[in-house]
Amino acid sequence: MLKRMRRLFGKTPAEATPVLVAQPEPVQTDSAAPADGFVMPFDIRPMTAEDGPALRELFRQSIRQIASKYYDADAIAAWSAGADDAEFVPRLQRGLTLVALLHGEVVGFAQLHPVDHIEMMYLSPQGSGLGIATLLCQHLEDESRIAGSKTLSTASSLAARRFFESMGFRVISEETVQRNGVAINRLQMEKVLVAG
Repeated sequence: MLKRMRRLFGKTPAEATPVLVAQPEPVQTDSAAPADGFVMPFDIRPMTAEDGPALRELFRQSIRQIASKYYDADAIAAWSAGADDAEFVPRLQRGLTLVALLHGEVVGFAQLHPVDHIEMMYLSPQGSGLGIATLLCQHLEDESRIAGSKTLSTASSLAARRFFESMGFRVISEETVQRNGVAINRLQMEKVLVAG
């Protein structure tokens, strides 16, 4: 696994200076490097106004390449067209939207809005399978708990079902939504944050 990570990242520990950010001001991760000196080159930070174009493109890529295994061409086209909506960026500016970077390139984003609901979570194909979605989800869960939420919900695509189940969510119901006149199936899922 470590060799695969090094091959994917293409940088030695000396070239990578990772920072894991949960709030607007960066916070350095634990300075103690693992025994072999390898450090994960991820940044997670709040969305800025300059992120709009990159997030639009990432949204399109994620749907076209990752979700295409679960949806037909009409559904993919209708869903990914949402990136061109004038309200796409303003919608992301509601609540908390976190952006994940790998070696300085945007590879994912996730939105908490309202405080008990993950509204969006998308990864680029190159960001998939590296634990970035887990980090984003954990950050949003923490924010939701801090805000006093007892449960956290999401409307998951079929493609994201296994990920959310691995994070402790369960399917509440199945539903069909319309995007540009095309029916798209998704799952209402929920995770209990505070027992009882």
